[in-house]
Amino acid sequence: MLAPMVDVIVAIGTCLVLWFGARLVLRGGLTTGALLVFLLYLAKMCKPMKDLSKMTDTLSKAAIAFERVGEIMAIEGAVRDLPGARPARPFAGHIAFVARAVRLRAPTGSCSRTSISRLKRASGRPSSG
Repeated sequence: MLAPMVDVIVAIGTCLVLWFGARLVLRGGLTTGALLVFLLYLAKMCKPMKDLSKMTDTLSKAAIAFERVGEIMAIEGAVRDLPGARPARPFAGHIAFVARAVRLRAPTGSCSRTSISRLKRASGRPSSG
């Protein structure tokens, strides 16, 4: 929220300097080149302020994200041992996964045949035989 406000303030300041400088140029109190150089100096001076305002915006977003991560890490896991639970024995053998049917619903024109072909290739099983 700070970065847009700094941009507006810099734009207003630049407009005021340009307006006042143009009046001086028309009166002969300042050359056009001097006004141009002054505007360039002003732009060089305002760039660090703009960068700093964007950095504070990024820093505040990072602080909020850090708080959210802390809240998530503070939540207890849903799976806990019951009181008096015995430790599990080591697994013997292989773990088998049961195949389940998957229904693919795709909007019209989304090329569901291509999606199915990719799924078949990713599973590593032949499509026939």
